[in-house]
Amino acid sequence: PEAADIVMRSGVPITMLPLDVTHQMLATNERIKAIKNLGNASGTAIYQMLSFSERFDLEKYQWLGAPLHDPCGIAYLLEPEIFTGRKINVEIEVTSELTRGMSVADYWGVTGRAPNVNFIRTGDANRFYQLLVERLARLP
Repeated sequence: PEAADIVMRSGVPITMLPLDVTHQMLATNERIKAIKNLGNASGTAIYQMLSFSERFDLEKYQWLGAPLHDPCGIAYLLEPEIFTGRKINVEIEVTSELTRGMSVADYWGVTGRAPNVNFIRTGDANRFYQLLVERLARLP
């Protein structure tokens, strides 16, 4: 947490895509079938991986599919307009026994602290998966 705290206070440009956003990008049956239907080896392999891993999320959380976390960062770099958010203050808790390491996002500006992070709050899951399928179609 101390390292994350230093980065948050460093003044470098930071964009944060929290789990609240990546959990909006669910790999539903329809979406993973579109990947399978690409007709390439990459699509088949990714379909198999997503079909296997989603069982955990479906059983544990009763979601419609598994979230895709890492591809959201790449999607943001390729097409940032898929996501919406704004610059806010985010600090890392470093002293509390219960919340040590927690990212504390002041989305509504109640603390009056200076914004330091481009904090993404929502994403267009349909466009995200469209971009993903478009890019995966380019692979063998």
